[in-house]
Amino acid sequence: MTLGQLSLSHMARLKHAIAKHYTSRASVGGVFRLSLADIVAGLLCMSVVGLGLLFAAPEAVAQRESFAVRVQGGIALSTYSASFSNSLDVIDCGQFEFGSGSGPTFNAILELRTADKWGLGIGLGYAGRSGEFKRTNVYPIRDTITNLDTELTTEVELLPSLAFLEIQPDFRIALLGTYEKRMLGLTIGPRIALPLSSRFEQQETVVQPQNASFVVNGQRTQQRPIASSVFSTRSSVMIGASASLESFITISNNVAIVPQLSFDYFFNSVLTDADWKLLGVRAEVGIRFGFGSKAPEPVAPRKPDPIPPPPPIAIDTRPPTIDLNTPTYTAEVVTGDELLATLPIINAVFFDSASANIQTTYRRSNDGSLMSSDPVQAHSWLLVRIADILKRNPQGKVTLEGATSGSDEAAPSQGMQLAERRAQTVKDILVELGVAPSRIQTRASVSPRIPSNPEFAGGREENRRVDLLVQNAPLQEWVAVQQFSEVRGSMNVRAQPINSIGSTMRISVGANDTTVYKEIGNVFVPFSAPIPKGATTAPVRVTVEAGSAFAERTTVVDVTTLTQRRIDLKTNDFEAILRFDYNSAELNDDVRALLRQLTDRLPQGSAITIYGSTDILGSDTRNRELSEQRARVTEAFIRSLVGNKFTIETSTTGTRFADLTPQGRFLNRSIRIMAQTK
Repeated sequence: MTLGQLSLSHMARLKHAIAKHYTSRASVGGVFRLSLADIVAGLLCMSVVGLGLLFAAPEAVAQRESFAVRVQGGIALSTYSASFSNSLDVIDCGQFEFGSGSGPTFNAILELRTADKWGLGIGLGYAGRSGEFKRTNVYPIRDTITNLDTELTTEVELLPSLAFLEIQPDFRIALLGTYEKRMLGLTIGPRIALPLSSRFEQQETVVQPQNASFVVNGQRTQQRPIASSVFSTRSSVMIGASASLESFITISNNVAIVPQLSFDYFFNSVLTDADWKLLGVRAEVGIRFGFGSKAPEPVAPRKPDPIPPPPPIAIDTRPPTIDLNTPTYTAEVVTGDELLATLPIINAVFFDSASANIQTTYRRSNDGSLMSSDPVQAHSWLLVRIADILKRNPQGKVTLEGATSGSDEAAPSQGMQLAERRAQTVKDILVELGVAPSRIQTRASVSPRIPSNPEFAGGREENRRVDLLVQNAPLQEWVAVQQFSEVRGSMNVRAQPINSIGSTMRISVGANDTTVYKEIGNVFVPFSAPIPKGATTAPVRVTVEAGSAFAERTTVVDVTTLTQRRIDLKTNDFEAILRFDYNSAELNDDVRALLRQLTDRLPQGSAITIYGSTDILGSDTRNRELSEQRARVTEAFIRSLVGNKFTIETSTTGTRFADLTPQGRFLNRSIRIMAQTK
C-alpha cells in the first residue's frame, strides 16, 4: 500500500502513537519540557501526518492562491551568550557568560503569493524571552566559630524578565510541494524586536558550607536579594535575522495546520552597556487561511498499478535514557598543609581625565559583603583594605601622592591644584573609613614619581592617579599556609544508554570527566573531593551524558572507613603575583619579602616556575626582553637566598590579565610564581 492509499484510520493510529510518545516525556510536577531533538522529531512526524492527510483527503477544487492569513503560537526557547559582570543596574558579582530560558510566543502573519514556488510575508507578534544567568563564586572567609580560614561557595542568579513586540518581513519558499501546499517550506528574513517588558532580579544563595549564611536586616538567611529593577539601559530596538522550516497539514482546500520551527539571532546586545547577545528557537503551530481564484482543471494522471503494501515498521517510542548503576569506589583520605598566596594589591587610585572625583567603582565603606577573588575586581576594595591595614598596625602611616597626566588634562598652572585635590579626595575617604588625619600625609606633583609612558593613551590614563605609600606596616602578607583534608581515589561507574543518539558517553565524577565509547562496561574515573571540617562523609556527584539522555547520582563516601595519608605540603593551587614598577625589572622590598617567605616554607627539592610578564604598552621586542629580565632577576634573587635548594624554570608565557584597564596593566607588570613539591 502506498502513502497515498493510507486510510484515515491508519493516520489516527500513527497520531495516537506520537501523542503517547510525547506524553511519556512530561517531567515531574506536570511541567512539559521539550528538547531540540523532540521538536525536530515532532515536526518530522507532523510532516508525515500532513503527507498522509494530503493524499487521503477527498479531492477539492484547485485554487490559485493570491494571499493568506495565518495565526500561530507556541514556545520560544532562548539562549543568552554574554560577557559582562555589571551594568548600570546589575551589581558586579562576577562575569556572566551563558544563560537560557523560555516563554510563550504568538504571531499574526500576512502572506502574498508572487510565484508558483515563493512569496512574501509580514508578521507581527509577541515573544517572551525571559531566562536566567547563573555563576558560582568562591570567597575566602573566616569561620566565626572555629576561627579558621575556609571558603564560601555561593551561586549568583540574574533573572531577566523580557518580552518583545516582534516584526518580521520575510521571503517564503516552497522546497517540496506547491506554494499553497508546502510539504516543506523555508522562510528567511530580518526580525525586529521592540521591548515591552525588561525587568530583572539578582540574588545570591549559599551553596557550601551548608551552615554559612548571610545577615540581611539582622536576620540570617542562605539566600539574599542583591538587586531588583527595570533595565534602564535596554536597547530600544533589537535587530536580527530569522530562518524557519514549516510543513502544511491540509484540512481543506484553503485551510491548513502549519507546524513551524524557527531560529532567531539578534545582532545587537540586549543592554547598551553590556555584551549580551540573544539566540532563540521557536516551536509554533498555526492555522492558515488561503484566499484566491479558481485555477484551471488539471489533467487527471493515469492511476499507477497497485503494489503490495510494505511490511509494518516497528517504532521504538521509548525516550532516550541511561541506566546508571550505583557507583563504587576505592579511595583514601589525604591531609596536610596547603600553601596559598593572597591577592595582590594595587596601591593606586585612578581618576578620570581632568577630574578629582573618586570613580564609582571604588568602595567607600565596608558593608560586610565579600571581596571578589579576581585581583582586577578586588581593586575596588583598595581604600577599605588600606584602612584595615592601618587599623591593624597602630604605628602605620600612609602618604598620598597625587599626580596628573600633564598638559593633556590641565594647564601647567592648574596641574598642581588638580593633583592636590585628588590627594585630598582620597584622604577624606580614608578619614571616613576611620583613619586618623594625623596618620595621613599628602603630596602633589604634575607627574607621578614613577610615571607610565605618556606617549600612549593607556600610559596617560595610568598617570591620573594617587599612589598610596604605606609606612611601618606590611602593605600585603603574600604567603599563607592552611590545613586541608580531602578524599582521593577512583570511582567505578557502570552506565548503559538506552535508545540514545551518538556513539560516546561523557562521564563526570566531581570536577573530573572522561569520554568513552558506549560499548565499554565499567569505567574508572579518578576523583577528589574536599572533606568539611568535622564531617564523616564527603558527597561526590556522578553524571553521565549520551546524546540527549542524562543521568546522575550522588555517592556519599564514608571517610571513617578509609585509610589516611598525610603529605607535608600541598602546592597545587599556589600562584603568587609579584608586581614591578613601569619599565623596571628591579625587585622592591615587598617582592623580596614575599620571596623570602616562599623559600622559608618550601621543602628541599621543590620545583619553582617563574613566568615573566609585561603590559601591552611599548614594542613587542622590548616587552619580551623585559619579561625575560624580570624572570631572570627573580631566579637570581632566590638562588642568592637558598643556592640550589630548588629546581627553578623561567618562562615568558602564562595567564595574563586584560589590558583594558589601568589595574589590569599594573597587574601584568609582574611575575607569576608557581611551586610544586615532590
